[in-house]
Amino acid sequence: MATSAYILGVKLPDNAGEDSFSFLPDLLGTAKGPVREATVHQSARGDLAIRQGPWKLIFLADGKTELYNLKDDLGETNDVAAAQPDAVARLAKIMQQYIDNGRSTPGAVQKNQAAISLPPAGRATAKQLKGKAKKAKGKKALEVARAEDPYFD
Repeated sequence: MATSAYILGVKLPDNAGEDSFSFLPDLLGTAKGPVREATVHQSARGDLAIRQGPWKLIFLADGKTELYNLKDDLGETNDVAAAQPDAVARLAKIMQQYIDNGRSTPGAVQKNQAAISLPPAGRATAKQLKGKAKKAKGKKALEVARAEDPYFD
């Protein structure tokens, strides 16, 4: 929406295209960096996720969070939230800001269509962190075994 508005010379009102950025510089080959600070996704189950660079933080509907480094783990098999608390906190802060503002673009605060609350990301107990680390080792071993199997595709 923002790209079309820019091309047409139309200023979008604050309550339209709250998450729309113009990607015209990308189309023209003049972009100097990412258009968005981060990208938000929502699954059909209601899980929310935020992506920034190689990181994807998922807020599961059951209250749990998972963090993946998509550069190293595109299949999202190794949850690294326990090992990367700073990335979890940074992405959770951005997501909370988007929720609080009702938008991810500059402009007047907008009301969200539904109530949204995030779990307290990054506040896992020691027991939870130990369980995540143990689970991650098992997933990593499975991932390595699959990678070494010439018949696995």
